[in-house]
Amino acid sequence: MKVFILIILFMIISLPNAAYGQSKSATASLTPKSPTATVDPQDEDLIKKIKQIEILKEKIATKVAEIRDKEKGAFLGTVKSVDENTVVLTTAEGESSFTYSEDTLFFQITDNLKKEWTDAKLKTGDYISVFGYYNESRELFSAKFIFLQEKLIRLSGKVADVDKSNFTLQIKARDGEKVIDFEKYTVTSLLVKGKSQKSGFSKFAVGDSVYIVGTANAKEDDRFAAQRILHFPINLSPTPEKAESTPKTSPTIKPS
Repeated sequence: MKVFILIILFMIISLPNAAYGQSKSATASLTPKSPTATVDPQDEDLIKKIKQIEILKEKIATKVAEIRDKEKGAFLGTVKSVDENTVVLTTAEGESSFTYSEDTLFFQITDNLKKEWTDAKLKTGDYISVFGYYNESRELFSAKFIFLQEKLIRLSGKVADVDKSNFTLQIKARDGEKVIDFEKYTVTSLLVKGKSQKSGFSKFAVGDSVYIVGTANAKEDDRFAAQRILHFPINLSPTPEKAESTPKTSPTIKPS
């Protein structure tokens, strides 16, 4: 009996160790072994070269952007001549030439609005603005954008008549009378005591002085569409101050 009890006790004592051994061995078998990462030396060299190429590309792109920024240019003037894709332009600084290509974009400015110039064909007398880039030696200029501008006319004079039904002004200038069309896009500035403020057509009166920037009417001589008007109203011109009257003194009568 004692032997049986001893056997039972031995089995009880041995159970935790066996369970622990089984758990440890099971855990070890379930945990995967991480493989040791090995990189081929050739792959390392390839990765380094790719990184160097990316850095070089960024540097080149930055340098090109800097050069392009320095080579930017623009002209404004009247076309003097056109020879195939080479244009000579008369500007305020003199004559300048440029070339254009099928990649050049053409636009037209009409009534202060920009629209694409689909049937673009430059000719002598056109008033244009050109934006593009010089070559490295700055001897050649390639146009990227060309805008056909409205040629602006500057006029000054006095208002001779105001037609409120047709929104026109009759201006008496040095070289004769002009008709000025007041358009939706016309900007008017009223000059009062040296300060400028926005105004409108209703503020004009006969005798007012005006300075006008506009475009000529292609169908009618001496008629212009106003883009900007600087308005000097006559009723705000300074008036001479009245001189203070000196009180008259009554003659004193001396007693005889």
